[in-house]
Amino acid sequence: MERRTVGRESELRAGLELLGRVPSGPCALVFEGEPGIGKTTVWRETVERARSLGFLVLSSRPSQSEARLSFASLGDLLAGVPESTLQAIPDPLREALEIALLRRTASGSPPDQRAIAVALHSTLTTGAAVQPIVVAVDDAQWIDPPTASALEFVARRLESEPVGIVASVRIEDGRPPTFDQALSDHIRVVCRLEPLSLASLHQMIKERLGRSFPRPTLVRIERASRGNPFHALEIARELVVGGDPGPGAALPVPDDLRKLLKARIRRLPTATRDALLVAAALSDPSLAVVNEAALEPAIVADLIRIEADGRIVFTHPLFASAVYEATTPGQRRDLHGRLADSLPDAEERARHLALAAGGPDEAVAQALDAACRQARSRGAIEAAVSLKREARRLTPPSLVEELHRRSAELGELLFTAGDTPAAREILEKLFTVAATGQWRADALAQLGLVRWYDGGWDEGIDLCEQALVDTHDRKKRGRLHSQLAWMCSENIPRAAEHARAAVDLLDQSEEPGLYSEALLNRVEWELKEGGSPDAEGAALGILLQETASRWEQSHVPLTWPRYNDDFATSRERGERRLEHALAEEDEVVVCEQLMQLGWLAWLTGDPERADGLIAEAMEISERSGNVLFAASLDAMRAQVQAQLARVDEAQGAIARVLGLLDDYPSVLFEARCHEAAGFVALSLGEAADADRAYTRADELIESAGMREPADYRFHGDHIEAVVTLGELERSGRLLERLEARGRVFPRPWTLAVAARCRGLLQAAHGDVAAAEASLEDAIGHHERLGMPFELARTLLCLGRVQRRRKERSAARATLERALGIFDALPAPLWAERARDEIVRIGLRRAPEELTVNEQQVAELAASGLTNKEIAARLFMSRRTVEANLARVYRKLGIRSRAELGATMARRG
Repeated sequence: MERRTVGRESELRAGLELLGRVPSGPCALVFEGEPGIGKTTVWRETVERARSLGFLVLSSRPSQSEARLSFASLGDLLAGVPESTLQAIPDPLREALEIALLRRTASGSPPDQRAIAVALHSTLTTGAAVQPIVVAVDDAQWIDPPTASALEFVARRLESEPVGIVASVRIEDGRPPTFDQALSDHIRVVCRLEPLSLASLHQMIKERLGRSFPRPTLVRIERASRGNPFHALEIARELVVGGDPGPGAALPVPDDLRKLLKARIRRLPTATRDALLVAAALSDPSLAVVNEAALEPAIVADLIRIEADGRIVFTHPLFASAVYEATTPGQRRDLHGRLADSLPDAEERARHLALAAGGPDEAVAQALDAACRQARSRGAIEAAVSLKREARRLTPPSLVEELHRRSAELGELLFTAGDTPAAREILEKLFTVAATGQWRADALAQLGLVRWYDGGWDEGIDLCEQALVDTHDRKKRGRLHSQLAWMCSENIPRAAEHARAAVDLLDQSEEPGLYSEALLNRVEWELKEGGSPDAEGAALGILLQETASRWEQSHVPLTWPRYNDDFATSRERGERRLEHALAEEDEVVVCEQLMQLGWLAWLTGDPERADGLIAEAMEISERSGNVLFAASLDAMRAQVQAQLARVDEAQGAIARVLGLLDDYPSVLFEARCHEAAGFVALSLGEAADADRAYTRADELIESAGMREPADYRFHGDHIEAVVTLGELERSGRLLERLEARGRVFPRPWTLAVAARCRGLLQAAHGDVAAAEASLEDAIGHHERLGMPFELARTLLCLGRVQRRRKERSAARATLERALGIFDALPAPLWAERARDEIVRIGLRRAPEELTVNEQQVAELAASGLTNKEIAARLFMSRRTVEANLARVYRKLGIRSRAELGATMARRG
């Protein structure tokens, strides 16, 4: 006979209301209450209604024992996903899920927990595009931690997808943390189940037991159970078996309901109790390991039910607890020992071995180590932490080296899981028993990394370098040197030394990913240290990066083309990596790529797009709490805002960053800040302020050992400010340094800017003929550069020199070309300078005469180029091209491109 839900009409209405909202977007309903209050009953009926209405239901009913097993609930949820949906998600994400669920073995580095969470999110969004989805979890407090983390990740990112969540949560001493709490309050409804009324209890007992009680007895049941339907039903069962003791006598309700349940279980045959105990101890009990015939009395007693797939489900979680607690500790240890021998899964077997252990046991600790490795290979980092804790707990005290090794490994796992304080505490405790040996070196290296990430940069580096003293293994030394190569980014000679040592120690064929990271570190630091570009090493390192794990990824494949002024390649790689990071929802990499692409946009003449990209990166960085990275972005954005004439915003950003650096000192971040301040001052024509800021920035990057202006391109601006101040000897020294760098690394930017500065210095000395030649040489280098703002500034300098040489027509043409670029960028403060220079020429133009920009646009249009192609060629926007063509048509008295071609041909 089908059971009817009694007394829960309002809760069931809430479930129907939720199902009605799902097609419009994400929503959630959480049933909360004490054990036995009926959460599972209303949860189950809501889920069945969802199925009948055509929703795709992905459900999981974890038990307390399942909370220890990695991704147990994830497997339940994904069991309901159609194969077509799984095939539609990107291959890397599907592979991460298959590895997590042990359907595939990881061929390289294990997927991190984030990748699995992204895969789950992709699965839900892909499936919801075909059919509304309900994710249903009963007893959410018992979901295994790796699955809970994945569900939290998904909950925070649901936006408009037709995905509903129905969960139940047990409330006892307090409200346990569950994944649904990551949902926004406006889409999450909590339904607290209250006690049933007397009438509802009467109806429920009558339907479930086929027995009615007199009202006085029913009132006593209601008061004793406090309206809890499960408790009331168990009291009623005892009254049916033992009879009503009569008015005034105590009902069979001990203070601990579990005692009542145990009494009920003790009435079962011994074989049935044994079978139930096995089922209660297993995370996923089934008829494959439990005798079905022995379970029959428990089915009749309504303690369990058998699912169609053979799984054994307790009709209430308290039954499983009561069965387990009815045994002695010794009986439980014997049971777990027997179960461990019969289980194929390494993780579950190790957990049973740990429960069977009466004390420290190295064999069990080794099994837990193996299970930890398996959990980590699946991306279940929290489960790996739990297993390693158990391995350390069960290590015999006499095995000091093993105990220390496991402590160091636990510290590394905790750090990877994001629990930095716990990692630091464990690693620091190791040094209260400090000795020597590889375990100490490993702990030192890990503690150094923890301290470095925690803001103690110098201390972190010192600890890792101390670890090298006790590390004799070649591979480990190579890894440590490679790690130190990027940790020492504010001491470039030191970083380059570590990078060279790493390359010498690592074997390309053994660890190509790590080798490529070390090689690219060496290539970058040796370049910035003042060496020649190692194009061959960079090419090999970039090629080998295809084999690198997430933790071996280098930024050099993106920055190396930019260092060489190959902005197109840098942008292409950055956009590809951004697309991949967005697909994986990796906010750290997304933020980094937005920054890189924003900087590229500014360098290549699109400051408005640069401002938008950097602002987006700042929002992500601030949301993640990365204070220093957000500060670096703020300083970078100040330069873009200065070009856009948003001076107040730029100066405000610089003040914010300088204030922050009092608490978070960083040589390179501070240098970026002073570079921005220098550019703001130079744009405003305040040469003395610009010189002070650039001098400080120069001192900072010099102190870091940086000799190559690949990241900090202020050297030409500094020379211009010093020339403007009339300090020609000092500007000459600065220029000689830049030209020397151009001879070592003759890239277009260095050559163009050095030639422009040489022209400025020659003009300041009064040799305007030589200055004009130098500036013409600079313009030749600009043709290979693709930085329109720099080109326009060189044209501005050339126009001034031509005006001084009385070449008024040439000067006007040059300055108008500069003005056209400044206006197109836009760069209002610099455009105003160009206008002032044009006014100083005083030469009037015939009304029908074309300006330099108009002439260039007209010639290119007459040659057959489209407006888009003209814009790219002249570093203009399409709107600027269209405006120039409109003026050309008006001045020449024509109306079409066909006429333009003929007219331009006649004009020669």
